[in-house]
Amino acid sequence: MASFLSTIISICILLPALLFLFVLTILILLGKKKQTAFRLAADFSTIFFILSVYFLAIIIWDRSLFFPLIIFMILCFMLFSWIYLKEKGRFDFIKIFRGFFRLMFLIFFLLYVCLMMYGIITSAFSLLGK
Repeated sequence: MASFLSTIISICILLPALLFLFVLTILILLGKKKQTAFRLAADFSTIFFILSVYFLAIIIWDRSLFFPLIIFMILCFMLFSWIYLKEKGRFDFIKIFRGFFRLMFLIFFLLYVCLMMYGIITSAFSLLGK
């Protein structure tokens, strides 16, 4: 059972886009509105996109980017909080965190796509060069 669970978690980390589509499909089949289903699927898969970008960076550059990613996320949260506070005049932690988490989905989804393309292209060129 532990082996099966670790396999499922590994697949989710390696292929978060597949997880996102799976959750989105399940939520739509359960009768959620498409916009609500998209938001919930994005919220659910964000952590897997973050982990995937972290592990892709380790694979591609052979070094951990844990602290730069954490610093980047903290700075984004601070900037997002400051903008929200300036615009609304109040600090609503739930709304700020939800917006920040969706911003992280967008950023890490784009990073995931870029790193996957970069990894595939560099691997192809290294195989052609041999």
